[in-house]
Amino acid sequence: MKNDETSVSINLVNKEFQFKCPPAEIDKLQQAALYLDSKMQEIDQGQRAVNFEQNVVMAAMNISYELIHEQHKTRHNDSLIKRIRKLRERLAKAANQEQKIELIPEPNVAQ
Repeated sequence: MKNDETSVSINLVNKEFQFKCPPAEIDKLQQAALYLDSKMQEIDQGQRAVNFEQNVVMAAMNISYELIHEQHKTRHNDSLIKRIRKLRERLAKAANQEQKIELIPEPNVAQ
């Protein structure tokens, strides 16, 4: 164990595991463990896994799917944000051009 790492005890579905972690990252590690444990508990309650290893694999696949789904949503949102920015730029240009048109004095027409 490195000098700047701490041993952290994590419980997953009533099994204890030890992880080495920098002190500044302990809170994040514990949050990740709680999330993983909740996913594993869901699988256990649904009796979809026969043993601990299957439970871990199923939870990992579910979490991976969630991650991929969120990444796709983020990419879609990024695309929408780019389109909105382009539309704003076009609107600003159009508004700027209209102001220029309004600033041009109308010619005096003698009747």
